[in-house]
Amino acid sequence: MNYKTLFTLCIAYFVYMLFGALVFQALEKNTNNQRCQEAIAFKQELMNRSKPRDFFKEMDDIISNLSSFAEDGINMKGNVTCSTTWNFQSAFFFSGTIITTIGYGNIVPSNETSRAFCIIYALVGIPLFAIMFSGLGEVISNFLSKLSSHVDKLDTKPWIKNFLIYFIFGLFGFTLFCCIPAAIFSIVEKWPYTVSLYFTVITLTTIGFGDYVIGENPDIDYIPLYRIMVYLWMLFGFAFMATFVQFTSERLRQRAKSRKDRRRQKKVHQIKTETTPEDSSNLTEQEGISFMVFLFWC
Repeated sequence: MNYKTLFTLCIAYFVYMLFGALVFQALEKNTNNQRCQEAIAFKQELMNRSKPRDFFKEMDDIISNLSSFAEDGINMKGNVTCSTTWNFQSAFFFSGTIITTIGYGNIVPSNETSRAFCIIYALVGIPLFAIMFSGLGEVISNFLSKLSSHVDKLDTKPWIKNFLIYFIFGLFGFTLFCCIPAAIFSIVEKWPYTVSLYFTVITLTTIGFGDYVIGENPDIDYIPLYRIMVYLWMLFGFAFMATFVQFTSERLRQRAKSRKDRRRQKKVHQIKTETTPEDSSNLTEQEGISFMVFLFWC
């Protein structure tokens, strides 16, 4: 895939994400505002209660409501905050998690129209992502191939060359896409470094538990493009990890094939040396056919 085609696919991909963000934001805005007002009214009612009539029954009601509001992305700690639940950044990030199949689950479509659009959006967006992802992976694969060619020129054993290639590329990718971003998330999100590293690995492997999600702390004032930059990190991280796995598998396959070719050549050479010219003249037609079949299957 040439760079012009890849660039066009990237533009189409981000335009599609922009379209999805705008539609999701429009579809969820009214529902989100309604839920926000319900949360404010519920908390006000809770604070106005002087004495519970049935403590355990009311506790069940309180816990149920708090869980429901939390699932809708409404923070009930302190003053009720829900203005950023479905803003443009959140909608754009949500659109990206659909197409990349991460699906954190921190915010979800909350009405029938939004769910119906989500189905159509995913069915169209995931193949588009796969095509663009393939082109991006091809660029990274060419880069890895050029670097590995320099290692292959070293005068050493093949297993040492392979080890150096896997170690260097693996360490480079893990440092660039896991360790460094984890340090940044630790500073911005105020997470422990181990939690940030856990988040990067879980995200780039597309597991996406949703127990930790960036940009969700209401006490932190995030910069406007924070989630978009995080999504770009995810995109290139996905591409590198997938390409590295494919690149490693291809080298192992080629190595196994070369070993098989060497064994076949060794067997053929051994048969030829064991069969002298005088002996070969005495071969029967059946033995000659058997010899040819052996060479074919080797």
